[in-house]
Amino acid sequence: MKVRCKNCHLEFTADDFRRVEQCPRCNSKSLDKTRDPPKPVEEKKDDAPKVYGASGVIHGDTKAAWKSFHQSEQKLCPNCGGSEFLLDFKRKEKTCKKCGDVLPLARRS
Repeated sequence: MKVRCKNCHLEFTADDFRRVEQCPRCNSKSLDKTRDPPKPVEEKKDDAPKVYGASGVIHGDTKAAWKSFHQSEQKLCPNCGGSEFLLDFKRKEKTCKKCGDVLPLARRS
């Protein structure tokens, strides 16, 4: 609980308003007693920020997570589930034969 003296403008905290009768600095009895605002609830934060890939999968922000994402090759299309692709090594992408969805090729290790 916050207490503020109207005479000398001293601000101090007190556990119980009923026990505070005068200012400790100037002994004035004109005090402004206010309650502290409620503390906001803090949200829990994850240690590492989340990075979302093109397919909506969450990947970590570390080098190991980046490597594992780029070295893994998708065997199925995330859009339709097709397993046949047209490979275009020049553009470093593969295209699903079923739906035409374009996916990046996995990088070499």
